[in-house]
Amino acid sequence: MAALASCGGGSGGGSGPPSISVTSSSAANVVENSSGTIYTASATLSNGGAVGFTVAGGADASLFSILNTGELRIIGALDFERPRDANADNVYELTIRASGGGVSRDFPVTLTVTNDKEGISVTRIATGFTNPACVSFLNTVVAPTPSQPGRIAVGEAGGNIYAVDGTTGAKTLLADAFAGRSADKLLDCRTYRQGASGYYAGLYAVLRNADASVVLQRFDRGGLKDSVLLPAGSAAVGIKLLEGSDQQFYAAVGDSSPSVALDAASPLGKLHKLVQYDPYAGASLSPGYFTPQIVGDGLRDPAGGGTINGKTLIADRGGSKEHELDFFAPDARPLGFGWPNYEGTEPLVSSPPAAIIGPTVVYPFGTGARQGTGIVAGLVYDGPANELKAHYVFGDQRGLIWSIPLSLLTDGYLHKAPELENRTADFKPDVGTIDAPVGFATDDLGRFYVLDSDGELFRVDGT
Repeated sequence: MAALASCGGGSGGGSGPPSISVTSSSAANVVENSSGTIYTASATLSNGGAVGFTVAGGADASLFSILNTGELRIIGALDFERPRDANADNVYELTIRASGGGVSRDFPVTLTVTNDKEGISVTRIATGFTNPACVSFLNTVVAPTPSQPGRIAVGEAGGNIYAVDGTTGAKTLLADAFAGRSADKLLDCRTYRQGASGYYAGLYAVLRNADASVVLQRFDRGGLKDSVLLPAGSAAVGIKLLEGSDQQFYAAVGDSSPSVALDAASPLGKLHKLVQYDPYAGASLSPGYFTPQIVGDGLRDPAGGGTINGKTLIADRGGSKEHELDFFAPDARPLGFGWPNYEGTEPLVSSPPAAIIGPTVVYPFGTGARQGTGIVAGLVYDGPANELKAHYVFGDQRGLIWSIPLSLLTDGYLHKAPELENRTADFKPDVGTIDAPVGFATDDLGRFYVLDSDGELFRVDGT
C-alpha cells in the first residue's frame, strides 16, 4: 500500500516534536456481508513510539468503531442492496485520527462496498419479442389435449400472445388478439385463477381497438371472446388486470387528467370489479364474460398487483413525487387511492382530505439514487435462489429491481426507499441487460421470470 506524505519533519534525534506518517491506504473495497475487521489503519511515529487510532469524523463516522490498534469494524451490516452511508452510494467516508508522542494526524478513508450476488443467477432465455406488453403465468391445460408444464405467456403490443417454454425459450403463438379487426394496442395480459385447468385456459388480454374502445378478451382453445371495459372514443390510458384476495378479477384503469379520477361519472382513474354474468339469460354460466363495476377511485397510472398473503396489493405510478404500493380490502367502501390529492404520502393540493388508503411502500420519483420513473408490480419469490425467498420482488422502468422482505411488506407499517433492497446488480444477467422491466411472472414449476422492454426474457435461478 502506498504511504501518504508525512506530516511535518524532524526525527527522534531532533529537538522538535515527533511526526506521524500514515502507512495504510486511503481507500479500500469491501465485499458486502463482510464481518469483523474490514480495514486496518497503520502509521508510524518518527521517534519509534506507539501510535493509537480513533474515528475522528466524516459523513459516515457513526457507523464505525476502531480499536486502538487500528482494526476498523462496521456497526451493523454491510449491505450493498441497502446502503447506509450518508448519500446511499455504497461509498463510506470517515476520518481516522492517528495519535502518539503528544501529536496526532487526521486522514480520510473511503470504503467502497462491492456486490455479492448471493446465489442469484439470471439467464436470458429468449429474445425478439416486439414491443412486449405483458408476461403472465400460463395454466397447464389437462384436457382435452394436455399441454406441457413450465410455460408462461408473453404478449406484444401488436396483439400476438405467445406460450414460452421456460427451459428453452421456444415460443408458440397462442393467439392474434386483433385477428380480423383494426388494432391499436394490447395493454395487458394475465391468467385468472391460475392452476391446472380443463378446456378453459383462463388467459385474458386487455385490448384497445382502433375506435378507442377497450375490451377484455378471453382466450381459450375455443376461440376469443370479448367483454367491453371502456366505450369507443375513450381516452388512451393504462389498464392493468389483477386478482383480488376475494378471488375476483379486477381492472385498474388509469387517469388521463386529474379532473376525472374522482369524477363518479367517468370510468377513468378507477378500480373496476369484473362481475361475471350470464350472457345466455338462463343458460349455464360461461366463464370469461364480465360486466365492469366501479368499486374504487383515485388511481393515476396503475402498474399491476395481486394477492399477497391473503391481502390485495396494487402498484400506482407517480408523475412527480412518489411511486407506491397499496394494500386494500376489496370489500372496503369507500375505496380511494389518493390521486389527485396525493402521490404516495406527498400531498399535491393544499389542505388535502385525509387519505382513505395509505400506502405500504413508497419511493421517490426521479433519476437519482434510490429513485425511479415508473414502478412495475412484482411477485413473491419462491424459486431456488435462497437469498430472495420470502421477498416481494418488483421493478422500475429505469431498469431497477427492488425487493422487500415479505415480513416487512405485510407488517402494516409504511416503508420508504432506504428500506428497499436494490437488487439491480444481483439481477445482472449472463447475456444482455435488464434495461426497463415490463413485468414479472412465475410458471407452474415455481420459476421466476423478468420480461424487458427491448424484447428479452430472463429466468432467475440459484447458483
